[in-house]
Amino acid sequence: MLTDPASAERAREALGRQVRAVGEGLREGRRDGRADGGAAGSEASAAADGDVELRAALSVAAVLGVTIAHQLLELPVLREAEAARAAALLRPALRALLDDEGAPDGGPVAGSGS
Repeated sequence: MLTDPASAERAREALGRQVRAVGEGLREGRRDGRADGGAAGSEASAAADGDVELRAALSVAAVLGVTIAHQLLELPVLREAEAARAAALLRPALRALLDDEGAPDGGPVAGSGS
């Protein structure tokens, strides 16, 4: 898929749409006050918002990597793992990217009320 230039371009476009959707979700959460601990407009909030696209791209890339390892490469440990256990182990890493905890200032986790 990625060795053919046309296929690689289609994959980049599809992943770009996913990154934009995740980034927009992160921005919506900030506007709704879900991810900034009530500090909307603060320096910390502005700094974290500057990394929205990077954080979104890293989260999409992480999920893509797990998918490739599981589905295409059929990595035995992933194929044999219970889906719920794999999700439980991956969840903190994705939260670190998608919540303010992943922000450069180590802000509060979305929904934590802190």
